Amino acid sequence: MDRKKTLFQSGIIVLVAQIITSAISFGTRNAFIYGVGIDYLGLNGVIADILAMLSLTELGFQFAIVYRLYRPIAENDHHMINQILYLLKRIYTVIGISIIGIGVCVIPFLRYMINDITVPWSVILISYLLYVLATAVTYFMAYKRTLLYAEQKQYILSSIDVICNIFFGTLKILSLIIIKSYLLFVVFYLLEKLTANIIVVFYAKKYYSWINTQNVTLNNGLARDVFRDTKNVFAGKIAGYIYSSTDNLVISTFISTRIIGYIGNYKTIFSTIHTLLTVFFTPFRPMIGNYLAENDKKKAFELFINYDFLRYVIALLILGPTLSLVHIFISLWLGEGFILKGSVIYLLFIDIYISIVHGPVAEYVEVLGFFRQMKKIYIIGAAVNIILSIIGAKTIGVEGVFFATVVSQVIMWVGRSRVVFSEYFADIRDQYRYWRTHMFYVVNFLIVYYSCMQIMKIVKAHDHFTRFVSGGFICLVVALIDIVVFWGRSKKFNYLKDSLLGIFEEKIMKKR
Repeated sequence: MDRKKTLFQSGIIVLVAQIITSAISFGTRNAFIYGVGIDYLGLNGVIADILAMLSLTELGFQFAIVYRLYRPIAENDHHMINQILYLLKRIYTVIGISIIGIGVCVIPFLRYMINDITVPWSVILISYLLYVLATAVTYFMAYKRTLLYAEQKQYILSSIDVICNIFFGTLKILSLIIIKSYLLFVVFYLLEKLTANIIVVFYAKKYYSWINTQNVTLNNGLARDVFRDTKNVFAGKIAGYIYSSTDNLVISTFISTRIIGYIGNYKTIFSTIHTLLTVFFTPFRPMIGNYLAENDKKKAFELFINYDFLRYVIALLILGPTLSLVHIFISLWLGEGFILKGSVIYLLFIDIYISIVHGPVAEYVEVLGFFRQMKKIYIIGAAVNIILSIIGAKTIGVEGVFFATVVSQVIMWVGRSRVVFSEYFADIRDQYRYWRTHMFYVVNFLIVYYSCMQIMKIVKAHDHFTRFVSGGFICLVVALIDIVVFWGRSKKFNYLKDSLLGIFEEKIMKKR
């Protein structure tokens, strides 16, 4: 129960922190639209994707190193932990310097990537350089964050980040609404990143007094193994960047920077849901690492099956209502003038659905260190995405760009599941059962979604707010009934129910 308790508590704390962060994000988006205008919002989105490109200089060292921390942490091996942190510190210092250098080299290309907006070039250039600096300084102090993450203390990092976000987020919103200065907004963003990382450094220094990255003799074998893994991880980093951060660049270059502001409203909703769920599931990764460190495949497979079911249940309960109510929410939030027609919304939804439900195979790949096995799959997925995105942008438009992203996601999902089941669980029958289960999940999701839409048509509502509240209630009830009817007697449902009830009962007994 200790692991479940830690998992639950960490998930709740991190989730609450992310909800606050997301609320600030929505407020910031409003401040952009009504403070400085949609052009600045589109510009901010493009710069964010360029920064993601610069972060590729990280190459995947964190993934290659984090999974190596699980065993020494479990064995309380401070000597090995210090070696790993020393190596990561040196690597991140080089990365921070590289980001600044590469960021400067990108400046001549900015005019080609940003078009169809009326923002002065001086503002674009200065804000871009400030963002580059903010990205670089984060790496100079990031290695101690990695230790806290591996120690299953993500909730501490989230608490620090959310406090800084509330303070500086308020200043950023005021800078847009009252002062109407995008540059001041970016300055506060830089200060926010600096402050949060400085606090993390002081926290680690206080509670991990044994950390010593000054007088460490680095094990050459460790460095060699990390760099070997990094070569394989880098393909995944490229694929992840192309999948998640090139859509805006392609749209901005071949279609319009301004339209990113409109699409971004919907992407913000879906990505916020995705981020909240990802943050909630984050504590599972160290837990997976602990099971794998014990080399107990039976327990690891049991955790995989139950975790896979939990992710689908959450997707059904959260994403179903989101898809059903997204247009109504946009009307309430920004007005009917910001509603987008067409298939873009469904493509965005499919993208995030896949991201959530295939999370277990993705996390097992990372925790097990199957970077070499995934290298070709990452390259294929990335190549298909970028080629189809450019062709789609020129022939179909925005829908073509997001269709390419969905195709890439499917390739990643199939590839990761094949690697996990063939390389670790080593039973092809389990893989077939996995895909049959997920085919049923998709059909079930569509039935629930269709049922919700039909019931919502019957229920009469005279305003958007009433429609939103009643629709949310209907979708939630239908999803809960569906879960109980189809899985109420299954082992994975009872495992999930017993785990949650056990945690709550323990908390009640403690209060008494």
